Amino acid sequence: MPDIYLYSTRARENPIAAAAVASLLEQVSQTADGANLYVNDLQDFLVADATLHIAEDRKTLAIAGFAATKFDGDEAELFSVVALPGHRGLGVGGKVVDQAISDCAARGVTGISLEIRLTNAGLPIPALRVYESRGFKLLPGVSVVPIGHTH
Repeated sequence: MPDIYLYSTRARENPIAAAAVASLLEQVSQTADGANLYVNDLQDFLVADATLHIAEDRKTLAIAGFAATKFDGDEAELFSVVALPGHRGLGVGGKVVDQAISDCAARGVTGISLEIRLTNAGLPIPALRVYESRGFKLLPGVSVVPIGHTH
C-alpha cells in the first residue's frame, strides 16, 4: 500500500479539486469507442451537494484515487470511485470508500447507495468485493446493463 493521505472537501468550496478530479475521470473513463462515461461529473460536483474524498500519494503528491458523494437529506449516493492506474490493487479504492462512509456517518446519513458500471467483460469483481466487504448489497431484481446501453 502506498503512503497516502486522505481528505475530503466540498466540491463547491474547492473548485480546483473538483476540476482536477473531473479531468482525471475524463482521462480514465474513455470506452473503446471513445465515449466518455463521466461527461457531467464536474457539473454534478459543483451543482450538487457533493463532497470529494481524495487519496493523495504522499511521495509524489499526485492523486492516487478518489470518490464522491452526493447528499439528499439523510441519504447519500456514492459515485465516481476510482483508483488511478499505478495505484490499482493496492487498497486505495477501499480507503476512499472508507473515507466516504466515515464522512457520511459524521453527517448523519442513514443510507448510502451506489451504482456499479459494467464493462464488456462483466461486473468489476474487485470493486464489487470492496463494496460488499463494507456492507453494500446487490439488490434483488436490479437489472444490469453494460456500458453503452440504456436502461
